[in-house]
Amino acid sequence: MSGHPGSNSRPPTLKGGPPGNESQCRLEVYNVLGQVIYSKDYGVLNKGSNIIIVGDNIWSNQASGIYYYKIISDNSIVSKKMLLLK
Repeated sequence: MSGHPGSNSRPPTLKGGPPGNESQCRLEVYNVLGQVIYSKDYGVLNKGSNIIIVGDNIWSNQASGIYYYKIISDNSIVSKKMLLLK
């Protein structure tokens, strides 16, 4: 799973997919205090490349800094950090 920062005109995207076969996937984004600032179920995603767009409406109220995201699927949990620059 890799992340690509957004710009002022487009939201950040995450590219990847569940490591096993297709499975239910959920995205959660946390601030540095561990508070969930975004959560969305994406339904069934296929193994391999999928593009997940992190809702752009959440970023207007957030400060520049480090955020963490977690992709939860039926057979794995992947956690990574991302940097938001405004």
